[in-house]
Amino acid sequence: MPHHHDSSPQAQALPRCVLLLPLALAACTDASDPTATTEPLAWRDGTGSGSEGGESSEGLPGGPGEVFPPPYAVPGQWTFDEPVCGVEPDPTGGGIAQQLGIDPPIPPQPYVVPSCTPLQEANDDCRVVHDAAELQQAALLDPGKNMDIILDDGYYLESGLDDLVPHPAPYLSLARAHRLWAKDAGQAILTFGVVAGGNYCNPAIAAKFDGPEFHGLVFDIMQAEHAVPLNAQPNAPTSALMAWGHSRGMKVHDCWFRGWDAVDRAISALRPDGLEIARVEVLNFERFGILVELGWPPPEVCAAGPAPVVVGDPARLSDLAIHGIGDPEWSSQEVDPLCGNGAGPGAYCPGTQEHGIWIGETTQVDRARIRDVAWTGILVGDDEDPIHRVTLRDVDVDDQGSNEDGWGSGIGFEAGTDGTTLEQFCIGPNVRRGVHAEWNHHGDALDNVNLTIADGWSRAKYFGITLDSGTQDTSIIDVLIDEACLASTAMRNNNDILPYDDCCTTTTWTNLDDSGATNACEVLSGNPPPLAQVLDEPDCTELQAQLVPSCAPFVDSDTACLEVGGMDACPP
Repeated sequence: MPHHHDSSPQAQALPRCVLLLPLALAACTDASDPTATTEPLAWRDGTGSGSEGGESSEGLPGGPGEVFPPPYAVPGQWTFDEPVCGVEPDPTGGGIAQQLGIDPPIPPQPYVVPSCTPLQEANDDCRVVHDAAELQQAALLDPGKNMDIILDDGYYLESGLDDLVPHPAPYLSLARAHRLWAKDAGQAILTFGVVAGGNYCNPAIAAKFDGPEFHGLVFDIMQAEHAVPLNAQPNAPTSALMAWGHSRGMKVHDCWFRGWDAVDRAISALRPDGLEIARVEVLNFERFGILVELGWPPPEVCAAGPAPVVVGDPARLSDLAIHGIGDPEWSSQEVDPLCGNGAGPGAYCPGTQEHGIWIGETTQVDRARIRDVAWTGILVGDDEDPIHRVTLRDVDVDDQGSNEDGWGSGIGFEAGTDGTTLEQFCIGPNVRRGVHAEWNHHGDALDNVNLTIADGWSRAKYFGITLDSGTQDTSIIDVLIDEACLASTAMRNNNDILPYDDCCTTTTWTNLDDSGATNACEVLSGNPPPLAQVLDEPDCTELQAQLVPSCAPFVDSDTACLEVGGMDACPP
């Protein structure tokens, strides 16, 4: 699970009343600036040659135009250039993905920017900015209402921010829930992180942070020091965009996030009620693409009263493309001996990070394509409090498992889910396990209950679906399992819920088709072999022979009960 830290950045306690002097963008382009190079960003000069694909030896744009580097030159061709489920669509509509109704995500789109007339600007309704200094000056204004801040085309460099907070390099803090708009989607590039949030212990401060918005921005952050730290602790997680405290109702639409394998998270939504993330591309972050969880400290830390409770306004995530989540340097460490018992920030605990999306609160996900993740494409769960009614729909995961310390999965359910639905999904073929419901740590953590897995296609290499102990009342409906060279399904330490072992279970499967599997085992009722052994046997031949004694056939639960006296014979 993600480590829970105090989610109040130390920087937020400082006053935000400093009036900044605007700096010209040209003043930020000193040759000594490490970002003002042709590698790895290869910035274009924006003077005409850039539109023809030329690059300026000076490195930085001289004005508006095509001033953004690859991969933004063709919005929508960054992580959206793969076919649905790894298979080209069948024009006749005969492909499995089309039959299942799996819709691909929609790329970031153009939009209508709010107007900002001189009168509106005089009334503090809006600001138009052209560089990082002007952006910071506008972001730190608190006119008693939220403003629209419109970013002209160009680069917004961290070297253009004044260092107002005690950390090695600047990032941008909002004085209240302003709305940031790129004048043209994908052509305002920020090389620093942004934090939106206020102290929820103080109602007067908290009320200012409802409803921040971010539209059409590119977050392109090459160094972790330019991202937002979660707190002032050493090794604190970093984010390109973070909402915390009382920043409810945040909207992130039509944005790009690039972490250069240096920043931990693209989006940390630590106040997820009312959250909307839509039409977003994420590329090359170390620990999470998007993290959604309740991240404030316990209520007793607030002298002025308890923290507000999340109400029935679940987070909504839609049209997401996430590619490249992993940190080989982190995962090459020895496993921390305190994992599961309070290991500190930065400790290596396999499976706690390196996920495309982590969901720790009630959330609906529609249309997500996830590629190249070290552990799991989407992970849902919380071992402290149950998560209710999470829905995952139109999900496409492939290329999982670069971390060799554990199985991971395409889609996983940690302890503590209740009423989760996964439907219209495809996984693999370059995935270790298709769908996995985690164990309950020998009863020490919450169970996974009322899980529905429906209308899916798993091409995972080793297992189609695995259910560990603590997984109860699961329905598997209309799922096709191909590949799965070890077993179509595995019920590890979970014989108490198997239909052929206890006819009174409410765990059922309907129209589960494993005819495309390459295994000799429909259901594995014991433990799978160690991953290291599996990786040494890529064709699974020797492993299959070892698993046969633990195999069992699929049996319809109603039929099994009839054979032992019918459902009426089951104990209450």
